[in-house]
Amino acid sequence: MGQYKEMMISIQEMFDDGMIPEQIASMYGFSVEEVYEILYAMNDMDKDYDPGDMDGDAETALASAGWGTDEDFGGYGVDLDF
Repeated sequence: MGQYKEMMISIQEMFDDGMIPEQIASMYGFSVEEVYEILYAMNDMDKDYDPGDMDGDAETALASAGWGTDEDFGGYGVDLDF
């Protein structure tokens, strides 16, 4: 992980632990506005990942892995008698 990302995570953790942005800014030599920008950016990154977006079914997982879908293999109720 890069140094900038590590610093952003550290700032977020300090804020989560109760430090106020003014204290954090003083520690890093930033302006308070810069600290708020970092906190806002970290909050935006958290919003990008939503595990609820994944439906979790096997068909979707296999299709994503390149194993195709039922349409590719003649599925959906077609009974093949061999």
